[in-house]
Parts: sequence; structure tokens; C-alpha cells
Amino acid sequence: MISSRERAILSWGYWFSALSLGLLLHPYMTLRRMVRDRLLRPLVALPAVSAGFLWMATLVMVRLGSLGLDVLGVGVPGGTTLVLAFLFWWVVWFLVLWQVVLAYLFVRFTVVLR
Repeated sequence: MISSRERAILSWGYWFSALSLGLLLHPYMTLRRMVRDRLLRPLVALPAVSAGFLWMATLVMVRLGSLGLDVLGVGVPGGTTLVLAFLFWWVVWFLVLWQVVLAYLFVRFTVVLR
């Protein structure tokens, strides 16, 4: 049996996931709905927040990972480092460009719907 607290957490998670996926797959329609409903407006910054968390997680993993590998005496091949760096920067630039699109649409809908 699911308690009311667990049901609220699942409901909030579904709501957040649905809006996040909507912003990714069809930002025009989702953002138009978000501008009309003032409660949803903070989700416009989702890519920026995601990029910040990614940046911090990467810093922690690189520092702890390199320290752990040094203690174990394990070396990392240069190709692996280059591939991971490429993937990291690709994701960061994707999030930056996604944030630019959402910011443009947000300003556009805010001005038009006044």
C-alpha cells in the first residue's frame, strides 16, 4: 500500500519529469503553457541548473577519482580522458544552447501575452 507521502513524491516526480521532457521535445508548446501558469516559470532555468549540477559533480568525481586511482596505482589511458572530456563539453554546450532557446521563448511569450 502506498502512503500519501509516497504518492505525493511520485506525483511531484511525474510532474517534474513530464514538464522537463516537454521542454526538451517540444519547448514551444510547453513553455507557452508555463508562461501562462506563473507557478511553472522557475522551470525555465532547468538547463542552467542541470549544467551547474553536472559541473559540480564532474569536479568532485575528477578530484576523488584521480586521488583514488593514484592511491591504487592505476593509470588512465589518454584516449579515455579525451573521450570523457569531449562528452562532458558536448553535454555542457547542449545545455547552454537549450537554455538560450528557452530564454528566447520565455521572453517572447512574456512580451506577447502581456
